[in-house]
Formats: sequence, C-alpha cells, structure tokens
Amino acid sequence: MLRRTFISSLIAIILLGWSTPLRPEATPGFPTRPKLVVVLVIDQFRYDYLMRFRPYFVKGGFNRLLDGGAVFSDCRYDYATTMTGPGHATLLTGAYPDVHGIIENNWYDREHQREVYCVEDLSTRVVANSVKASPSPGLSPRNLSASTLGDELRMATDFRAKAVSISLKDRAAVLMGGHTPSAAYWYDVGSGRFVTSTYYMPTLPAWADEFNQQIPAKQFCGEKWQALAETPGAGGKILEEFESSPDETCPDPKFLGWLEVTPFMNQIELAFATDAIRSEKLGQGPETDLLTLSLSVNDYIGHEFGPYSEQVADTTLRTDQSR
Repeated sequence: MLRRTFISSLIAIILLGWSTPLRPEATPGFPTRPKLVVVLVIDQFRYDYLMRFRPYFVKGGFNRLLDGGAVFSDCRYDYATTMTGPGHATLLTGAYPDVHGIIENNWYDREHQREVYCVEDLSTRVVANSVKASPSPGLSPRNLSASTLGDELRMATDFRAKAVSISLKDRAAVLMGGHTPSAAYWYDVGSGRFVTSTYYMPTLPAWADEFNQQIPAKQFCGEKWQALAETPGAGGKILEEFESSPDETCPDPKFLGWLEVTPFMNQIELAFATDAIRSEKLGQGPETDLLTLSLSVNDYIGHEFGPYSEQVADTTLRTDQSR
C-alpha cells in the first residue's frame, strides 16, 4: 500500500528575540530582524485535528497560534503528490515538484535504469560519530533543483547566518535544509542515533556525539504508552506496550523499532533540537538564524493507526503540550 504523507497544514513560524534594526539609519518603528526563525512542520497533521481536539489543548500550545497567530485553514498546494519529499521541498522552496525536481520519495531513473531515492547520494557517506564517517552511503540535496529559504538567507548574509535542519526522517531534514545549510541531522532508527552525511561535515560535532552517547531511547525502556488522562475516549488507557524477551537488553533494535511509532520520539527529537539551538548558538549572532524542524512521528502513527484512532488523538494532545 502506498504510504502517502499529508504534510501538516500547520507550519509555525516563531520569531525569537530581536536584533538591531535592518539598517543603521532606521527610524523609530522601522521593522527589526528576528534573531532566530523557527519553521516547524508537523508531518501528517490534518487541519481538522486543530478543531476536533481544541477543547483539550493547553493555553501555551496550539491555542497560542489559533488565538494570536495568522491561521490559514483553506490552504492548497497545486500538485498531487502529497508525500514527505515533495511536500517538504515545496514548503521550503516555494516551488512545485516540476520546478524543484523532487517529484516523489522515489522514482525510476532511466539513465541508471533503477529506482532512486529522492535524497540519495552515493558519493557521500553517513556520519554517525565525532571520529570518522561510516562506510554506508550518505544523503544530500543533489536532486533538489531549487533554493530553499535557508539557502537564500545564507547567501543574502554572505553565509554569516546559520541554518540548521532537523527531522526524524532523512528526506525531510535534507530537503528543508537545502544546498547550503550549516548542518542537517536526522534519526537512524537502527542505532537510535542522530546522524548526518559527509555532504555537510566530516564528523559529528561534539555536542551531537555526546547526545547520542547518552542513548536517548534508554530513558523509555520499561515505559508503556499510556494515554493522557484528558485524551478523549482513551483517558489513562494503555495504548501500546513493548513485549521483551528475557534475554533482551534495552534499548535493542527490536525496542528501537517499537519506540519509533510512539509519541516518545517527539520528546527525543525536541531534546536534540534544544541542544542544537544551545550548542550552535542559534539566534546569538549578528544575523537572523534559521532552524527548520519536522516532527515525523505523527506521520508514522497516522499511517499505523489511522486519523480517528486513540493513538492519533493522544499523540496530538502530547504534541500540543510539547516544550
């Protein structure tokens, strides 16, 4: 069955702090630059979730946007392929697949006579630690034929601005980041680590390696996915529970596979993003920096359980409460 991904209708652009005026001679009231722009994409987050679950939202979550932000409830993209690769590329380039080149997550390449992945790049290698690159083929935006918001921001500031892209999905991180990001990171479920490729850097920075060494999935060993008390129709119910064998150690690959389809993954991803902001000093330089962040587990859970499931309801409320 085709795994079609419906990109979130909610894209939060948050302006954090302010810097100096756009030009020294700016008069009072002239617009100022934000220090950091955060573009948040929630994969497979349907607009009706905002309406169905709004009575259960907290004050500082989605209600902050619904009450005080510009909300566009009738947005349309003039193309048919609602998948992760084309969608994230369209959101950050402002172009459609016939222009930016990402027509599917995968397509048949007539020149090489095989199917290719939208962000594959056999000339690169996976980078999973601060010592050396892996022998495994890496990823890059070589198939992306348009510039992203981050590319334009970096070029406009003579590359003084920083642009960092993060997602659980590699294609989301790569395509949001564009051609010239400071860094792009994604999650490798097989190892439970955030990784990148040699297209961006030869080794992981120390802060990212340290995050991985702490084994972020370990904190959820023995955890059950228990619905929040306020989740409609499932308050307090055990939704999913990992069944381990006596000889298994946690987190092993089997546990990591189970964890990948739970809302705990948003906690891991947001913790990594928080470390990235702090360690990369995003928003602390002379130019406006950019963080693009895609929460992917909402999509995994939507595919696994369906949009009207208890699991999606609970994940939506947990996403609302995420910090």
